[in-house]
Amino acid sequence: MVDNNFRFKITGMLGHEAEMAIVGRLLAGYGELEYALGLLLAAVLNDIPTMIRVLFRARGEEARIQIADALMRHKFENTALKHLYNETISDMQHCKTIRNQFAHCMFDGFSRTGTLCFVDLEKTARETTKSKVKPVSVELSLLEKHEEYFGYVQWRLFYLAREYERLIDEAKKHNLKLQKAVPRPPLNSDS
Repeated sequence: MVDNNFRFKITGMLGHEAEMAIVGRLLAGYGELEYALGLLLAAVLNDIPTMIRVLFRARGEEARIQIADALMRHKFENTALKHLYNETISDMQHCKTIRNQFAHCMFDGFSRTGTLCFVDLEKTARETTKSKVKPVSVELSLLEKHEEYFGYVQWRLFYLAREYERLIDEAKKHNLKLQKAVPRPPLNSDS
């Protein structure tokens, strides 16, 4: 039996349940993006067990992207997939930035704007001047764009893995189609 007096509460989410549900999916689902990146690496290495040992032994999302990129980039350099690969890795970095702003923030439960607000504590800590902590807002419509963008990047990673396999072995066909580009969403509604 859980004593409700000790139930964990995120005060900044009160009244923003739809927004926080998306934030929760972005945070919990980021691992799916890392796994899709891993499937691309596995296609390049032609070895899923090694991909898992190499990629997921490292801690931290930046380290995983850097490791995967270091092992793959040269394979795409002189191919027709070079531009798509570069864009996709850059898009993965943007997803990481979106994820991290929510993973390392404090939600502002006292906002008078009516929108969900948060303070990026890591960004604030890096500032060199003594500045007032300034909350930024993130509207539901923008969070929906973040979630769509995560799905788009995941699909591109899947597509790129299948295209790489087809590139090295023309007999390998796939039925994935390159999706129409989804623009990079801003990090927050104030940017």
